[in-house]
Amino acid sequence: MGDKDPNISLLFGISESPIRVYEAKLKVYVGKMYIFPSYIGFYTKVFGLSKKILMPANLIAEIISQDSITMKIIVHKKDKKTKRKKFTFKNEANHNEATALAKTIIAKS
Repeated sequence: MGDKDPNISLLFGISESPIRVYEAKLKVYVGKMYIFPSYIGFYTKVFGLSKKILMPANLIAEIISQDSITMKIIVHKKDKKTKRKKFTFKNEANHNEATALAKTIIAKS
C-alpha cells in the first residue's frame, strides 16, 4: 500500500520514498502514517488545516503496542525533551504490520 504521490517526499522535505502508508489517527486528526526507510511521518489536511509530523528513526527510543489497534512512539528530541505520539489504526492487521515495520526501521538506525 505504498503511496504513489511523488510529492509526499517533498512535503516532508526528504529524499526517501515511503515503504508503506497506513490510515491512522493521531489524537483527533485522521490522516496517513508514512513509514520511510529512515523516518516515520504523519500528515493530514482537513478544511484547509494541515498537520505534519516527521520523526527520524534514530531519535525514536521505543515503539509500544498499547492494545490491538494503538501504537505509541516515544521520541527523544535533540533538546532532551521526550515526546510521545499515540496512533490508532483502523484494524488490528494494519496495527500489527505498521508496528513490526516501524520496529524494523528503528532497529536499523
